[in-house]
Amino acid sequence: MADAHTNFAYSTVATAPSPPNSGTSLTVSSGSGSIFPTPPFNATVWPSGQQPTTTNAEIVRVTNISGDTFTIIRQQEGTSARSITSGDQIAATITARTLVEAEGDLIQWEPYPHGSLGAVTFGANTHFIFPIYVPANMRATQVNFFISASISTSSNSSHGGTLSMNFGLYTRSESSLSQLLSNSQSFAWTNTSNNSTSLLSGIKVFSIPLNVNLTPGNYWGVLLSRTSTVNANWITISNLIQSASNVALSGVFGSSVHATYQRIPGMGVFSASSTELRNSYAFSDIRSGSATNYWRVPYLQFVNFTF
Repeated sequence: MADAHTNFAYSTVATAPSPPNSGTSLTVSSGSGSIFPTPPFNATVWPSGQQPTTTNAEIVRVTNISGDTFTIIRQQEGTSARSITSGDQIAATITARTLVEAEGDLIQWEPYPHGSLGAVTFGANTHFIFPIYVPANMRATQVNFFISASISTSSNSSHGGTLSMNFGLYTRSESSLSQLLSNSQSFAWTNTSNNSTSLLSGIKVFSIPLNVNLTPGNYWGVLLSRTSTVNANWITISNLIQSASNVALSGVFGSSVHATYQRIPGMGVFSASSTELRNSYAFSDIRSGSATNYWRVPYLQFVNFTF
């Protein structure tokens, strides 16, 4: 958790630590303890009448405040202990730690958090491609997709099957997308006389392990999903998507419809179907055209924990 902050948290040392170069308690000028943030936080201590530098200042960590008395841990953020004396200046300044916390990595992020949700089946072995802009450093251990599943309640609905999903992250290389990393996950089930209905029906999370460590920038995601069933196909599974408008995109005004036109570059489906993600996708092989589903994106989350 990031430290708390307040403006103009500045005072002078009234009672120095004892001993001055290793003591862990000091008192600030009367009444000024209340203007400092709630501990813990880092503070800089430096001599009166000078500006803080690497040779005359020490960063301490304030772990408790009682009135005007601070409990401190010395030599923080690589600084050296100095002989703190009465009259020294002390302030909750901006330090390297402050900026690191402010620039902290995303560990839970939804690329498309807004809009209503819908459900659609893209088709078995369809490679659905969509842009992802990462606004900050991001770390994740898995990517979560969401599916909508329903099972027939017929008395003879005993069956089995497997749901498989592949997901890859890609970067742009001239006129194509090149794979950065990818992984897959499968789930096999058996439903005998509806004994697994509650486990398989409704909106469900489908997680794919993926060790992600990204810097800010433009990326593309590729989702490949497919199902296989044993006996009758008594289950229907759809991908949960961010629903834009369920209308067809007809291309540029004044021009005829063509399949390679993309609402956003690199958004659509790969022109061929296959059971594995490709190492690269040419933009010219990404189809969108007038298909109503191809300009809506899967609902997904990058997370650094497991459900």
